[in-house]
Amino acid sequence: MLLGSTSEREVLRLIDSLKEKFELTCLGDVRHFLGIDIRREAGIYKILLKNYIEKLITNHGMEQAKTAKSSMQPGFMKDDNSSAVLEDATKYRSLVEGLLYLAVNTRPDIAECMAILGRKFSNPREADWTAAKRVLKYLKKMVDCSLRLGGYSEQLLVAYSVSDWAGDVCSRKLTSGFVFFFGGVLVSWASHRQTSIVIYGGEVFGAE
Repeated sequence: MLLGSTSEREVLRLIDSLKEKFELTCLGDVRHFLGIDIRREAGIYKILLKNYIEKLITNHGMEQAKTAKSSMQPGFMKDDNSSAVLEDATKYRSLVEGLLYLAVNTRPDIAECMAILGRKFSNPREADWTAAKRVLKYLKKMVDCSLRLGGYSEQLLVAYSVSDWAGDVCSRKLTSGFVFFFGGVLVSWASHRQTSIVIYGGEVFGAE
């Protein structure tokens, strides 16, 4: 478990209180937690999953693969599912599951990609497998990217949202996303496809 406080005295008091009830060992400043690397520099925390990404690269035999500048090809959503069905869907599911863990915990930059690739989980095609490997190639290039926690004095809540306006050519549903910042720190993010469509004035729009 993790303990946090602005007062070191309060942390020590809580540790002593817990020791009265449980047998525990204090490991000092946190460096790793649930596979996440945590670095502290001048009062600022940075969290990343570098070791996890490198393990994914090794497990999928992509140590020698070239890196990619972007996580997904711009035209991927226009794919008409003409590529062949992937013979071994297990490898696709294994990679997507690993990438989803990254998207949820430390890598909001691949959240939209994983929302898209997750839809193909039950029946992936060769094009989907290629797209999943491209995400990993992108992470290989950006392996040292981290989330910064703290270091900003202004305590404001700021939110941004975006939509691709019926970007899925098959369903005509839109994919939307949002990010929330508090005090300059990214604290929440998500990307998903809307569940229904609305026809208005001859245009087709996605809707909740």
